[in-house]
Amino acid sequence: MRKLCSYSAILALGSVMVGILPASAQAREIVLRDADNGKTVTLQQGDELILRLESNPSTGYSWYMVLSPTSILKLSKHRYIAGRCPGGAVGCPGIEEFHFVPAGSASFEMGEWMRMLYLRPFDPGIEGATLWQVDVTMRR
Repeated sequence: MRKLCSYSAILALGSVMVGILPASAQAREIVLRDADNGKTVTLQQGDELILRLESNPSTGYSWYMVLSPTSILKLSKHRYIAGRCPGGAVGCPGIEEFHFVPAGSASFEMGEWMRMLYLRPFDPGIEGATLWQVDVTMRR
């Protein structure tokens, strides 16, 4: 019984401490999808930006990142989530998922664009590529 009381006190203290943190100190997951093309997103230090874009690598197409050389974001994780095909068929589209976290620790507001190109790398040029873009602002 004594241990239960001790753990309860610690949990209560922890929830009070979390409650007094400023909103900017609480990390968020910001998820963007195909429909968010062209939007603007504002991130704070500690936030994670997650892109979930439809993709079908069985056709040779994949998403490729185009970030500025002084990017305020860095890729922390990339994975493909296969779609479910009816009747067990193969080749259905799935989702390519990209996780980004803020790069660096500047103490001022910065902004830039992030572009994703959906293309087949063996095709010449990028004329037929699909462009997906967002404007990103970082508040520190």
